[in-house]
Amino acid sequence: MNNSVEFDFLKDEICRVYGKPVKNPSDFEGLASAIENAVAQLVSVSTLKRLWGYVTYGSDPRNSTLDILSRYVGRADYRTLCLELQQTSSFFEADRVLSSDLKKGAVIELGWMPDRTVRLEYMGENRFIVNESVNSKLKEGDIIETSQFIKGQPLFIGSVLRDGQQLQSYVAGKSKGLTRLAVS
Repeated sequence: MNNSVEFDFLKDEICRVYGKPVKNPSDFEGLASAIENAVAQLVSVSTLKRLWGYVTYGSDPRNSTLDILSRYVGRADYRTLCLELQQTSSFFEADRVLSSDLKKGAVIELGWMPDRTVRLEYMGENRFIVNESVNSKLKEGDIIETSQFIKGQPLFIGSVLRDGQQLQSYVAGKSKGLTRLAVS
């Protein structure tokens, strides 16, 4: 449950409504207060910490907790939020770059909020090497694998190879998408 698309969407929406990411104890305290003020119901600081993975806990959140959090982001309940999310698929126009359209050696510059920038060089076969990284979890020398870049959408990287070790998948620009996309 805690890794579901719907639950991740709910957490992103909560941060959007709250106005900032939730990362440390004072953020959780502020969020608990904001939720109580907005919907007149209490979600404890410890519950919020568990939901964000700040502390470990072995069970899924209660439906009543998910309903309160969904009301905080303007939905009637969690079920309504999930149904809305399922019905939001659509075609869209966007600036995009397909890896298959690039030649070896092409350089792509990416940016995302708040102040992340990365410069990649195309190696062929959907693989890129990170030549420059500023404020990103990606590091110079990482080799990533992705088939496309879409401005305004998150970048999903299925494979990150660092110092010969395979890392987990990575998402750049998860909440607001790529804000910069340039090819040279």
